[in-house]
Amino acid sequence: MTTGDLILKASLAVGLFTLFLLLVEQLKKENFKRQIKWLIRVYVALLTVDFLLLIYYFYTTNLKFNYVWTYTSSDLPLIYKLAGTIAGSQGTLLFWAALIALGALWLNEKWGVLSDFIQKTQIVVISVGTYFVGLTMLDSPFKTIYQVDPKLPLDFIPAEGSGLNPLLQDFWMAIHPPIVFIAYAALTIPFAVAVVYLYKSIRKESTGTHKTWIKICVYWCRISWLFLTLAIAIGGFWAYKVLGWGGFWAWDPVETSSFVPWLLLTAAMHALSEHRIKKEKYSILAPVLVALTFVLVIYATLVTRSGFFASIHAFGKGAVTSYLVILILVPTVVTILLACLKYLKSEESDGSAGDAQQVVSKSSDENQKLRFVNKTNIVYVTILLL
Repeated sequence: MTTGDLILKASLAVGLFTLFLLLVEQLKKENFKRQIKWLIRVYVALLTVDFLLLIYYFYTTNLKFNYVWTYTSSDLPLIYKLAGTIAGSQGTLLFWAALIALGALWLNEKWGVLSDFIQKTQIVVISVGTYFVGLTMLDSPFKTIYQVDPKLPLDFIPAEGSGLNPLLQDFWMAIHPPIVFIAYAALTIPFAVAVVYLYKSIRKESTGTHKTWIKICVYWCRISWLFLTLAIAIGGFWAYKVLGWGGFWAWDPVETSSFVPWLLLTAAMHALSEHRIKKEKYSILAPVLVALTFVLVIYATLVTRSGFFASIHAFGKGAVTSYLVILILVPTVVTILLACLKYLKSEESDGSAGDAQQVVSKSSDENQKLRFVNKTNIVYVTILLL
């Protein structure tokens, strides 16, 4: 087993153990806050070191590794060697897992694990990150050429690698994928806080968490929106310059799959700005839009990296297509289920308030408005899904 795979397994073990302690902490049986804090730091360190190790293998053109052999060669300039690290799905998944871990570290260092809301958020973030670690292990970038082809003698080393696709040997395409996946990974925390906020709202525990979830969500949504905007602009320029389309946009599946989450994220940021001012406004729509934006970036990854769709500038097929589909379906079902439950709870609350305050016409009008907004939100989300 290679060093990179050993670190991957250690990362998976630490991630799962951290989740276990967080769940025990939620049950209030023991106090593991100090251990959890350090485990998250170890988890981040392991994944960061593992990705840096992959970069080192590309830098030294270590052709014993099949992934390195597939996406680089010794004659490539350094920038394209480094770009090769995320030219395929294997390296991309590792990069994504490391970025999610860094997000968990930010939560860990800035907010700690003292509050119930942050603990639940960390459970979601680390669960998603650990899922990506598992996906990376299924199709590891550290698999050697001897593992791929057991007939090769162990002393054989290829004279040269396959190199990078000539279409990708461009400065703009070298920086485009990292920017895309920074944007995608940055949405993990907004997704986590949105789902947890919906859950706590249903349980009538959201009173003290509104400011926290909004602050965290808006911060990370802005980061994601900025990087996703840059990525779409750079990708369009690359398509115009290299592919010679005669324009910056051609409604290609890869382009569209990244543009759709950008649209939804823009709508989510607008809903968040309104919800930030008045808690009752878009109380369902805002978290649902944020969560579904995360789902759409997984879909965009499926389009780009799985070979599931034909595209002139899709690149890098992987062996994790079905697992990405699961990662699309599960968050979607959970989000819609929580939204529907919150809607039903809000209807019950509004009905009770109406019975108690029938003599107060102003209060009744407010209840009517809130019910109308909630119903409109459900219709809007349904249209988006269709």
